[in-house]
Amino acid sequence: MSRPVVPSKLKALLQKKPLVIAVALLTLTIIVFVAWLFTLDRQITERLSEGRFAPAVEFYASPSIIRAGYNLPIDFVEQFIRRRRFIARPFKKAIDEGEFSQWNSEQC
Repeated sequence: MSRPVVPSKLKALLQKKPLVIAVALLTLTIIVFVAWLFTLDRQITERLSEGRFAPAVEFYASPSIIRAGYNLPIDFVEQFIRRRRFIARPFKKAIDEGEFSQWNSEQC
């Protein structure tokens, strides 16, 4: 049996096998990444057109401000604070970050 004749260019390529494998893997990775980016772009475009990001975008885009002197109903203020995931604490307990306590005019 005779061995098949391998052209010199192919022989040189086979000797550089680790480099060829690395380039092939890098190329495949880039193709998969670009495909993922196109898919992500399509999903974001769909969600924005359907308004699914609207509440989060509105929350971060235009903050609500409550200042001293505003005449707001107590239940509105409590809902406002709870929606921002603050935790209610009793009057005499110390308040940490992310917590709130309701006081009446005598306690203030």
